[in-house]
Order: sequence, then structure tokens, then C-alpha cells
Amino acid sequence: ASEFRCVWSIALPLARPILITIAIMNFLSIYNDLIWPMLMISTPNLQTISMALASYAPDAGNSVGKISRPDLGIITSGYVFASVPLLLMFTLGMRYFIEGLTSGSIKA
Repeated sequence: ASEFRCVWSIALPLARPILITIAIMNFLSIYNDLIWPMLMISTPNLQTISMALASYAPDAGNSVGKISRPDLGIITSGYVFASVPLLLMFTLGMRYFIEGLTSGSIKA
């Protein structure tokens, strides 16, 4: 067999759990990143969902002495909506994620 065939048929199936674990961990860190997008994105139209949730402040109105309290229902629904892609990715790759984390811990 050629080198490509050996990599495709032997190495890749053995490394699949580890590669999926790395992909899930990278996706989690990139998706939840807040500081880098805040440094690079200046227009409000291009904000990521984590930036929008962090900078959400309801309008206090024009009255003097009125205290602005955040609407916890809107904020909570935003966080739930933002966590759906993370939960979806984790549930689809959970088996491989656990295999990848435990692959080096057990001696055969």
C-alpha cells in the first residue's frame, strides 16, 4: 500500500478520538473568546454573541435618579441561546471526546 493509503486506513482511524477531542476543545475556546473579538471588532453590527451578552445594558431612560436594572429574562435567554451550539457539538462528539481523553491513560 502507498503512504497515503497507510495513513488513511491505519493512522487516521487510530487518531480519530484524539483529533475530535482537539477539535471540540478548540471550538469551545474560540467560541467563548471575549477579549480578542473586543480588541478587533469595532462596529456593533459585527459583534459576536458573547460580546453582545457582555455589553448588554438596558436603557435607563432619561429620568434623573432612575436606576437601570438588567432584564434577567432576556439575559438568561441569550445565554441559553448561545450555549445551544456548544451542547450540540459536545453531544455529537461525546463518545469520541471521552475516548480521546482516556486513550493515553490506560496501558494495554
